[in-house]
Amino acid sequence: MAKMTSTALQDQLARQVSREQSTANFYEAAALQASMLALPGCEKWFRAAADEERVHSRKISFYLAELFGIVAPVGLDPMGASTLAGKSLYDIFVAADAKEREFLQIFSDISMDAIESREAGIHQFVQWFVEEQQNAVRSLKTIIDMTRNCSDVADFLLVDQYVGGLV
Repeated sequence: MAKMTSTALQDQLARQVSREQSTANFYEAAALQASMLALPGCEKWFRAAADEERVHSRKISFYLAELFGIVAPVGLDPMGASTLAGKSLYDIFVAADAKEREFLQIFSDISMDAIESREAGIHQFVQWFVEEQQNAVRSLKTIIDMTRNCSDVADFLLVDQYVGGLV
C-alpha cells in the first residue's frame, strides 16, 4: 500500500464526520420505531447510540480543527424513519450492527494508514474509535442473538429490559 499523506488521512477523518452524523440520524429513527413498538428500553438504547455518534462526530471535528485548522463538513445523509418503517426489532439491530462493523473497518483502515504513514498522533487518536467500535459490535452481537428468537410480547419485554439496562 502506498504511503498516505497527512492530507489524505485528514480527508478520511473529515468524511467520517458525515458518516457519524448520518448514523446518529439512523439511531434516532430506530428510537422512534422502538417507541412506536412500546419498547422504552430499546428506545433509550437507540437514543444513547445516537448521542454517542454525535459525540464521535464532534470529537473528530475538534481534533481536525485543533491540530490541522480544518473545519470538517457535516453533510448529512438523511436516514429517516422511512428506512426503518415496517422493520422488525431484529432487523433494526442487524442494520445497526452493519453500520458499526462498517465504522470499525473504516477506523481500522485509517489506523493502519496512519501507521504506514508514520503519523503516530493520528494513529493514537483513531485507536480510541477502533476500541469503541469493537465494544459496539460485541454489544450488538448479544442483542441480535437475543432478538433473533423473540416470538411473543414477553420475549420482547425481556430484551427491552436488558437493552435499556445497558445505557
